[in-house]
Amino acid sequence: MLNDHFDLIGLPDRPEKPRERGLTHMLDKGLSAREVENVLNGAAHIIDLAKLGWGTAAVMKNLEEKLEVYRDAGIPFFFGGTLFEAYFLRDQIDDYRRVLDDLDVHHVEISAGAVSMQHEDKLDFIELFAKDFTVLSEVGSKDSSDVMAPYRWVEFMQAELEAG
Repeated sequence: MLNDHFDLIGLPDRPEKPRERGLTHMLDKGLSAREVENVLNGAAHIIDLAKLGWGTAAVMKNLEEKLEVYRDAGIPFFFGGTLFEAYFLRDQIDDYRRVLDDLDVHHVEISAGAVSMQHEDKLDFIELFAKDFTVLSEVGSKDSSDVMAPYRWVEFMQAELEAG
């Protein structure tokens, strides 16, 4: 994957896309469609997923145009868990599913990083969405006072993987 000018010893071979491991996840912090085109012009070959973070999709002009740029490049995209959490807080999960369907989104992030949610409820949402979407999940909290023992992190990750 390195270009011809760099020869670094000991780097493992990276398979070509589509990859099943060693995925590169790009965080889109509110880029315009043109900015996405520019990024992908130089890096589409190493980007496996694009995450539109922090609910930026909800306020973005020309969102459909930007999503089409990702589609044309063959890069699956999803909205960050903050948007899921906003719909969760308002008891609008069915509305969120409609948004995903309307925009032809195939991946979804389920998180509870900024909201209070029982882990069993999160597992239920993962299982529900996994019927129709590829689910990504974020384990942990954005609240620095919410400390989790490492063994609990492992338990949560295993449970979320099993849920879908």
